[in-house]
Amino acid sequence: MRVGMALSRPFARSARKGAETLVWLVDSEAAGNVSGGYFFDMRPVTPSPAAMDREAALRLWEASEAQVSPPA
Repeated sequence: MRVGMALSRPFARSARKGAETLVWLVDSEAAGNVSGGYFFDMRPVTPSPAAMDREAALRLWEASEAQVSPPA
């Protein structure tokens, strides 16, 4: 685990950098009218085709629901 973390560190973002866009979205008047978009580095971006796959989203929802639902 430590080796994996050490190897990924140069490509990872700090907690501060990771939270920067979220804080900007909450606090910025420029982003005040935007809802439901994808943002990266304080700018809107187009999601990948995989992120737009409705069938995959449904499978993920169903698998997640099965994990958190009490047994019948």
